[in-house]
Amino acid sequence: MPLGRRAYSVPALVASFIACVLLLCCTIGTPTTFSTSTPFNVVEAKNVYYNLDLSKRDTIDGSKITAFKLGNWGYCARYVGDDDFKHCDKTSHGYEFIAGIGDNPKKDDKTSIYIGSSWTRGLVVVVVALVVAVVAFALSFAQHLLVMLIASFVHFLAFLLTLIAFAIQIALYVHTKTQVHKVADVASVMPGPAFYLTLISIPLLFFSALTVCCGWRRHKKSDAVPAYYTPEERASKIGTNRSMPDYDGEAKGDSIPLQTSRQRVLDAFHKS
Repeated sequence: MPLGRRAYSVPALVASFIACVLLLCCTIGTPTTFSTSTPFNVVEAKNVYYNLDLSKRDTIDGSKITAFKLGNWGYCARYVGDDDFKHCDKTSHGYEFIAGIGDNPKKDDKTSIYIGSSWTRGLVVVVVALVVAVVAFALSFAQHLLVMLIASFVHFLAFLLTLIAFAIQIALYVHTKTQVHKVADVASVMPGPAFYLTLISIPLLFFSALTVCCGWRRHKKSDAVPAYYTPEERASKIGTNRSMPDYDGEAKGDSIPLQTSRQRVLDAFHKS
């Protein structure tokens, strides 16, 4: 690989690879199984004392939570007496979380926390962004001008998808904070690690798209420069060893511009 091309491709490959790893961590966010929690959650709420977990109908009697965290595929809760988030519920990318105060709280009243599926369904966009980012990373290895242009476009598409995914995570965080503070003033709601990993991926993908695009423009300009060859090489091609004048009208003996098609026809005519 030429040095000029490597100077542009290596930074783009490194940034694209890091972005893919970060988006992968967001994709495998909480929970990975029905009972296993991961650190890559989107939103986490603590000090939510004495709220019944209503999402699991079979555990409504006495299942009081102190904290919970929301991920791409479900949520995990920490009940009273637990030292970790041991109770996870994995349904799909459009799950819902309900918790309330009292013996028979409803999801629509002021004594309950309700995170509907409309707020969690959009979290799957980060998975789409990961797939597009991996494709862009693979295309970045190619040095063909057309493939480089496609790689730049795919990187920019991954950047836009990640930006959309981050906006969805912001909306989920704001809504969760509003719902939690409605029933627990002392509760703390904060973004999870997946929130910040998505944020970091945005400038990395934009940098990759811009770098690949700059490399494509430079290579396109370099390929447009006329080729040069020595008089001996020209003589072997057209059967003459005379020097062609340069652009200033002076003859060069060491290197000669590549002939145009018109000049080749004229040389062939004189030779015949």
